[in-house]
Amino acid sequence: MISIIEGLRDHRVLVIGGLMVDEHLRDDVHRVSPEAPVLVLERHATEYRLGVAANTGDTVVATLALALAAGLTLEDAMDLANLAADISVSRRGTSTVNPEEFAAIAAAGPV
Repeated sequence: MISIIEGLRDHRVLVIGGLMVDEHLRDDVHRVSPEAPVLVLERHATEYRLGVAANTGDTVVATLALALAAGLTLEDAMDLANLAADISVSRRGTSTVNPEEFAAIAAAGPV
């Protein structure tokens, strides 16, 4: 594992785009305001998640780490992480990819 980590020193990842943090608010409707037809919300939780290009960078790092932990070679793990980045940037918003879809995209070859 140490040799794999040391091998990463010779590789770079470039993610171009805005680095943002998205704020997700979890609310329930508490009541309707009597003064105007406006919903009064009750806040339950606030979550912060990486957004825009930071989300793709996070996907690359997470996929690479998971692939290495699963025993893939560094080259195969990097190919898989690159494929995950391709999928991430080709979609709008937050999305998931199921294993069958991932396999089909991988079988289709480079984008």
